[in-house]
Amino acid sequence: MATPSVPVEPAAADHWLAAILGACLLLVAVLASGFVVWTATLPDEDDGTALAVFPPTWSEARGLDAVLRAGGRPVRPIWPGFAWVANGAEAGFVGRLEDAGAVVVLGDMAFGPALAGCNINLSAEDLRALMRGGDGRRPLRTGG
Repeated sequence: MATPSVPVEPAAADHWLAAILGACLLLVAVLASGFVVWTATLPDEDDGTALAVFPPTWSEARGLDAVLRAGGRPVRPIWPGFAWVANGAEAGFVGRLEDAGAVVVLGDMAFGPALAGCNINLSAEDLRALMRGGDGRRPLRTGG
């Protein structure tokens, strides 16, 4: 009669080595992400196209309102809705976005598609219609 085989447990040191390597990889990823965000953060006096990130509890409409209060032209929301790509032609646009509630305002990142692709160009009248829920009388003008 054959003796039953007993599974051999790997040494406890093997588990610790894997945990340490995993923690090191996570640390490198967090540091690299922090560096990318730090280098993409814009100074308060800048203008132009930017990605404004608002608190995650904010709705898309609240972010849109903040962009408009800062004197910007909304380009498009970013999923899941608490970030907006916006354009401001006047100096100090970034500072005004932060005053309106943006947690961070980022410029274009070299390898991120956040500011690329088609967009919707909205007039002030279109924006008011959207804020009221749309009036259904005319289509929005799109660009892309």
